[in-house]
Amino acid sequence: MGGKSSPDYTGAAIQQGEANREVVRDQTFANRPDQYTPWGATSWTPYSSTDPSTGQATTSWSQTQSLTPELQDILNKQIAIQSGRSDIAGALTGRLGAEFGTPMDWRGLNPMGQVPTAQFTLPENMQRGVDYSDVPTPQDPMQQTTLNTAGIEGIDSPQQQMGLDYSGIMGVGDGSYYRERAENSIYDKGASRLNDRFETQREQAEIKLRNQGLRPGDAAYQAQMQSLGQQETDAYGQLQNDAIMGGMAESNQMFQQDSARRGMYTGERDRQAQFGNQAQQNMFNMQSGLRGQQFGERQTQGQFGNQAAQDLYGMQADSRDRYTNERDRAAAFYNQSGQQAFNQSSQANQQNYQQAMAGSQYANQIRQQQITEAMTKRGFSLNEINGLLSGQQVNTPQMPNFQGASAAQAAPIYQSAVDQGNYNAGMSPWNAVLGAAGTLGGAYLGNPSAFPG
Repeated sequence: MGGKSSPDYTGAAIQQGEANREVVRDQTFANRPDQYTPWGATSWTPYSSTDPSTGQATTSWSQTQSLTPELQDILNKQIAIQSGRSDIAGALTGRLGAEFGTPMDWRGLNPMGQVPTAQFTLPENMQRGVDYSDVPTPQDPMQQTTLNTAGIEGIDSPQQQMGLDYSGIMGVGDGSYYRERAENSIYDKGASRLNDRFETQREQAEIKLRNQGLRPGDAAYQAQMQSLGQQETDAYGQLQNDAIMGGMAESNQMFQQDSARRGMYTGERDRQAQFGNQAQQNMFNMQSGLRGQQFGERQTQGQFGNQAAQDLYGMQADSRDRYTNERDRAAAFYNQSGQQAFNQSSQANQQNYQQAMAGSQYANQIRQQQITEAMTKRGFSLNEINGLLSGQQVNTPQMPNFQGASAAQAAPIYQSAVDQGNYNAGMSPWNAVLGAAGTLGGAYLGNPSAFPG
């Protein structure tokens, strides 16, 4: 088997380059749209040209921006106005040269104000301290600090009854005797009435049933008698319940009566004990009141003596305070007079300084106004020229943004050729092996004896 031929790499590379150029041309054409807005338009125009680097023919593009007729008319008028302003500004340059050619004359300005000299006032001699050496000092009062309770009657502790004796007072029963007696009485009385009633009903029922032709053993006869027996059973059951409830009520009533009776007896003994304790407490209170009264009298006497001593001390202290306050007021008056004289002199100095400073500031303000007027006159022509040359301009219309075509990739012609060559190179050894095997097989079939074993 023969091997495959090698690919044409040069031709593949030329085809790949041409494909790349076609993709670039298509992408460039896609990214050159004409745009139109309410203010103007942008258009692209292709034309043939020569690439200066390679000398080959290529396609170039020119971009043209145009305004709407209304904006274009405004632009033409503004250009005409600016042209006229420029002519006027050119005519004013001669006056501008005359104004800036003459230097500023600072000799005619008022002189600058000077900072005034501050004046100071020295304080008068002040009284620094007050002499209290000859002012009498109050004596320390002698106070009574304890009370003598000797001779005051003592207080006996009362003997209180600490317990109560309830022996001999009848107890409170559980009421079972009264309950049983009441139950039997209620049941016996009710049962005697029920016996008479149901015996009469039984006789009347037998007579009625016999008159109807029914005899004992008949189903209807037995049903009537059974119903009568059930009513009798229910009546006796209800009677027994009534007897139980009545017995409980009688038992509760007797229990409450016994409890009330025992409470009355114990309450009497409680009041007797409380009366004795109250009498002892009253005796104790009277003894305490008597001792308190005697103690209060001695305390009042001691407080009266202490108060008298304190009053004497207070009068001496008030007398000393009066003397010291008089000397303090005299010293304060002297110092206040000196302070007022110092304040008046300081205020006069401050007022004179402020007036002189105001005059200096006024002179500087007049000088600054003169400088400002001179500079305004000097730059007046320049401001007029700048005002003539500045004006509103018509701006280039803003076009909306758009998404340009993304970069496209040409078909991989050259890479396909390279891949094909690599595949052929890899298959050549296998083609040689298969060719040799075919040759040996043909030789064996033509002459098998040539291959021993």
